[in-house]
Amino acid sequence: MQADELRIPTTAVSVHLAVGPHDTWYERGELYVVADDHKRTEVEALSALLESAIQFVPFRTGELLRLVAKAAIVYVTLPGETQDADADVVLYDRQHRVEVLLIQGTRFEGLLLDSSPAAQPRALDHLNSPLTFVRLWTAKECVLIAKSQISTVTELREP
Repeated sequence: MQADELRIPTTAVSVHLAVGPHDTWYERGELYVVADDHKRTEVEALSALLESAIQFVPFRTGELLRLVAKAAIVYVTLPGETQDADADVVLYDRQHRVEVLLIQGTRFEGLLLDSSPAAQPRALDHLNSPLTFVRLWTAKECVLIAKSQISTVTELREP
């Protein structure tokens, strides 16, 4: 069996990565997600990577490849368009306009989108799900935020 036969096909996704929480460093680069036959968006593929059982993720900047501990990731942003034109569109039945303050001081404002059961329509229920990262859509990007790095979430009124 040749080494190429043992490799799992991957796809590079351009992101902005924040790693910390102490002396947080920020860098643009690429995270590698498993390439599969499913028509997943980049957001879904990154979410699957961050929620998987692996402890380290590959992150490339130029010629440098780092293995970053998922537990150290504060957030990952996907700038610009986050939905592939050919991908199936996921419809959400609830949206929560919120401000998220992180432990290290970064502040985001955007939408939490979900399809929670009717008995659990609050942002609180969304945040208390078993997932490790929460997705927040801002005006310019999608941000996957480690829940362990969130200090407060404030629900905002619609403008």
